[in-house]
Amino acid sequence: MKQVFQDHFDAQLQIEDTQAYALTFAPHSTGSVYVRVSSGLLDMELLASAYSETTVFLDIQSKQALQSKIQVQAQEGAWIHVVVLDVEKIPATYKIQGEHFGSEAHIEIHSATLAAADKKWNMEILHRYPYTYGIMENYCVVEDDVRCEVEAIGNIKSGAHDSVSHQKTRVLTMSERHQAQVTPILYIDENEVKASHAMTLGQPDGDQLYYLQTRGLNKEMALGLLSIGYFLPIIERITNSELREEVKCRVEEKVGLYGHREHS
Repeated sequence: MKQVFQDHFDAQLQIEDTQAYALTFAPHSTGSVYVRVSSGLLDMELLASAYSETTVFLDIQSKQALQSKIQVQAQEGAWIHVVVLDVEKIPATYKIQGEHFGSEAHIEIHSATLAAADKKWNMEILHRYPYTYGIMENYCVVEDDVRCEVEAIGNIKSGAHDSVSHQKTRVLTMSERHQAQVTPILYIDENEVKASHAMTLGQPDGDQLYYLQTRGLNKEMALGLLSIGYFLPIIERITNSELREEVKCRVEEKVGLYGHREHS
């Protein structure tokens, strides 16, 4: 399915089938698209035309194992933010590739996942033009006996001078019984650039858990409160306030903030 967004837009889409989707954002258009994904296959192309500014929020609500491929293209002067939220107890594989097709293009990829089942993320932003910008920001909460892999690649080609590539990944593991792996990669073939990567991986702080439990929370609720902080930066990117509150409540329930985890 192909769809073109023009001028100013605030749209919502539902993906329930396995067909490929191509969303194009016309030159100088601005807006956001919230996409509810309930299919087991996500095949999507996103084209940000020149000087457009767009946020695409992908809310994964599939109840079956998910395979996804997302291609992001940004033309000259375009800004596109791709946001993925996955708190479902399903195995999922994500392949996200962004590429600049003009100078001063800007691509951001943000993700948050509750790994209650195995998750694998592979993402890359490719710079071929000068003065381009790429950022990857990932948050993961990993439950016991689950494998979560994150590979983030910033790739600056020769000629893409004065480009910027940054990435950050934060992983919270519920115990030592996990298989969390983060692989940050930078390929740089140009001298005049700025690039960085940062990664943290660890378990909940024992002192924080103790403090929260002395204030009346049980352990599961305390863990949920610590976990929700990994999702709020992503949830806050939903522009519709009512929809944002609805998603926030659902995530709070999933992480156990209300005293029980939903395992549907």
